[in-house]
Amino acid sequence: MSVMENPALIAAAATFCVVAGVGVLEQTAHRAAARPEQRLWRPIARRGLAGLRADRRRRLELAGLRTAPQRLTFTLLSTAAVLAGALAGVLLAGERAAVVMAAWAVGGALLANTLSRAWLSGQRARLLAKRSASMPAAMELLCIGVEGGLGLHAAWQRVADGLELARDPLAEEFRRIDLDVRLSTSWRSSLEQAAERTQLASFAGIGQVLEQAEQFGSELSASIKLGVDSLVHDSMQELEERAHRSSVKMLIPLAACMLPATLLLVLGPLLALVLDALKDANAG
Repeated sequence: MSVMENPALIAAAATFCVVAGVGVLEQTAHRAAARPEQRLWRPIARRGLAGLRADRRRRLELAGLRTAPQRLTFTLLSTAAVLAGALAGVLLAGERAAVVMAAWAVGGALLANTLSRAWLSGQRARLLAKRSASMPAAMELLCIGVEGGLGLHAAWQRVADGLELARDPLAEEFRRIDLDVRLSTSWRSSLEQAAERTQLASFAGIGQVLEQAEQFGSELSASIKLGVDSLVHDSMQELEERAHRSSVKMLIPLAACMLPATLLLVLGPLLALVLDALKDANAG
């Protein structure tokens, strides 16, 4: 059996092409988005493999895969899924020409790769939603701690401890911000870095509030309270928008389920009368 007729080799080659090609296209598209003058046909040798690894690590961290074993496990599983998809495509192609088998292998690999990325995107969206939902309560606890006489740093540690006990996804970020502040980083800088890591703009807003309170000498608890009110307002607006979008989305299943029944009730008797009239006319 020749090399091109070996299903395993074709699947492996398709997997390599799909994984490498998708990574290079993502890196090039990312650079093109950051620099509009950058075109897809420009070389990416400036960052190369290091840039691909950094971008992939960032995407995995946004989905909650922060540790090296978690990222390695996902990479191995996603690669195995792409390989399995390519092999399934080859087997479904059957005994055909090598080009056809390769096309089926690439299609199966692309489908598996799309499914793994869809899972990753869903995981990232769920994590972001959980963090967004927990942020107002965390800031409320911070405000209560400051009003109770604790310093900002001590109150922040108490909130981080409470989030850890509740196993909240925000706990890790609160601990990291606390560590950054301990290493002589300003609150605003630490919170802006957290906003960039998590794609949660609320961190940057809280950093601006803390900086303004520090600059103008306003009461810290009152400033945090204003930030909490702003977060609650934004959360309510987001919930209202989601409710409006859900009501619009419900129109499709309602129309799909009710329209046939309505047509049957309205047109069914009329159609029966027409058929009876036609039978009577044919009988006469």
